[in-house]
Amino acid sequence: MISPVKIFCDIETTGLDPSRHEIISICIITEYPLGSSTWSALIKPRHIWSADQVALDINGYNEEAWASGIDIKEAAEMIDQRINGGLFIGYNPSFDMSFIRKVLKDHGYETPRVRMIDVMTLAHEHLIGIKRLSLYSVRKYLGMSTENSHTALQDTRDTRDIYHLLHRCSSWKRIGLYLMWKIRGLQARSK
Repeated sequence: MISPVKIFCDIETTGLDPSRHEIISICIITEYPLGSSTWSALIKPRHIWSADQVALDINGYNEEAWASGIDIKEAAEMIDQRINGGLFIGYNPSFDMSFIRKVLKDHGYETPRVRMIDVMTLAHEHLIGIKRLSLYSVRKYLGMSTENSHTALQDTRDTRDIYHLLHRCSSWKRIGLYLMWKIRGLQARSK
């Protein structure tokens, strides 16, 4: 049986409400049976005045960096081309999809019906003893770098890596990940 196309995605936004906030950064990594492709873009906000300053601080928005970004209309076309026909995999993907559906609808595209896999749920199920389920906490648990956190490109790459690590994770692998987490904790305390 051929495995379905996997669509890994992350967005950065100007806030939490898709009815009044915007996507300002996106990454989609599409994994085919024989390879993958990556598309990532900064998207120029149309109404930055409605942004939540906390969101902008988290995702590192600044006018200069986003000046070379693409328009949301162009982004909608690219998104439409990339998210049909596969499993949509993300870290809390229902959040990302709520914004994506609005963008597609606003620009005349059909909103896709997709099956979603939430990597946060995989972390909850497989990481023994983890207390917090943020992507940052899962990275720390697994000994991954947290550099470039809250950029769509890095968050998508890390979500993809975590998915492949935890998907169909055996009991022995769970125990191994737990022991490595504990060892890293002991090493950090002894420094």
